[in-house]
Amino acid sequence: MNKSLVPVERPYGRYYAIQLKETKFKHTIDRGKTSEIIFKWNEIVDNISQPKNDLVIQVAQTNPGSTKYMVKELAKAITETKNIQPLDRIFGVHHQNIDRIGYVSLKEITDETTVKISINWIEESALKEINVPVFRDDEEIQTLGNRELGKIEKQFGTGIQRIYDLMPVIQYEQNHYYKVVERLENIDRMFPKQDKGGKITLFYGTNRNALKIDDDKQIYGSDLDELQLGLCEVNIPKGHVQGELERPRRIIWEFPEDDNKHVMVNKVQPLDRTDFISKFNTVINDAPEKNALLFVHGYRNSFEDAARRTAQLAWDLPFTGFSGFFSWPSSAKYVDYLSDEAKARSSFPALEDFLKQLLLNTQLEHIHIIAHSMGTLVTTLSLNSLRRNSSMGAHLEKIHQLILGASDIDQEEFRNTILPEFKNIGLRRTIYASDHDGALGVSSWGRRGRLRLGQIGNDIFVDENIDTVEASNIDSPNSHGYIFESKLLLTDLFYLITKNLNPAQRRLREVKKELLRYWLFLE
Repeated sequence: MNKSLVPVERPYGRYYAIQLKETKFKHTIDRGKTSEIIFKWNEIVDNISQPKNDLVIQVAQTNPGSTKYMVKELAKAITETKNIQPLDRIFGVHHQNIDRIGYVSLKEITDETTVKISINWIEESALKEINVPVFRDDEEIQTLGNRELGKIEKQFGTGIQRIYDLMPVIQYEQNHYYKVVERLENIDRMFPKQDKGGKITLFYGTNRNALKIDDDKQIYGSDLDELQLGLCEVNIPKGHVQGELERPRRIIWEFPEDDNKHVMVNKVQPLDRTDFISKFNTVINDAPEKNALLFVHGYRNSFEDAARRTAQLAWDLPFTGFSGFFSWPSSAKYVDYLSDEAKARSSFPALEDFLKQLLLNTQLEHIHIIAHSMGTLVTTLSLNSLRRNSSMGAHLEKIHQLILGASDIDQEEFRNTILPEFKNIGLRRTIYASDHDGALGVSSWGRRGRLRLGQIGNDIFVDENIDTVEASNIDSPNSHGYIFESKLLLTDLFYLITKNLNPAQRRLREVKKELLRYWLFLE
């Protein structure tokens, strides 16, 4: 069959063409498999974020000899460089030759007039000259619509299909949720067709009381004790589904665990502080990056619950550094909510001590912290206490992403007593909240309707120092555990943690609340 007659399946997304020649507004740094393209618009505008009409006026004023068409095209190019986002597709061209094809891996607005985009190129994606002219030499960046792409696909058929198949794909599914599917070799596990499973080693800190040792597992109770450290190994079963925590069925009692079917804790090894630091440094020095991910669980979680959830979260992201958790002594029982809250508040000195050990005595370079539900109370209190310690100032710079998911903290308590210090910790602070969180609804009801931080209600919490993301339209089987179980949210966490992308770069929709803003997943 002639390749031009082979139907082409084009991935959903936005496509652009960029002439790779140097211009007065564009500079390209070519690194072979990647490139950085820097657009500098300072000669013609003061701020690229102006409204479109203001941009056109300023471009016309700074280019008095330009035609109306030229002014319009320059203003359009500025807008396109401002709006381009990670995963958008790029055709790098010279005149009518397709030099290579890739996608945006990172986009930064470095000042009010400069945009830098990083592009990953697909290997062997150079195609010959297009027969029918498609690309415009006089445009800094050109949007490719169905008409232009159709001409390319008609000529190159299977060649362009092969390139499409090697690129990240954004699929718009029937349930109206976007899903980012990475087909690149280094992150195939994000959305595996058949997860091979395996073992994952986690570090941990806990202020639970130590009980017996059962085979290779130290058992911990639900009473307060001194900080204890260690490592544990968790099994991820073959065929694991992203977002699921595979466990045995439970009717009256729980059926036995099976390492071929279930996420299960294999080993729990307590260590003294010297051995813990030594083993921690050994693992993190062998990791691709010296980064750590720390998870802090919420109410009604046992030590093993926390270990399994941390393993699932780290595996599903996937996180390539060293992952671990802090387990405070929740009783793991529904009836002990008030007792758990008291123990959560009492546990912040132990978590503070644990963070000190990690920040002062290990060789990690960055740490990201994800706290869930009542665990956000332990986390924020400990971080604020650390910040009040003048000797910790420079070490706190190692803390990058701070993520509060389904937070069970009173909104006003957070605003008045926690936020004044918390807003100065971390590279970025993110709150995930939902209007359909049943657990927080009960918590709020028990407090005569006082809103929790992770709720929306009639007054979603917003602040200029925090990215609040509304997840009410997230499809998840657990209304309180959506940050672990939604593929859409796991993808958002991946780009937040690994790329430090802001909400706009992660394709979230901006919503205004008075003079502030929060973010919503696209429907």
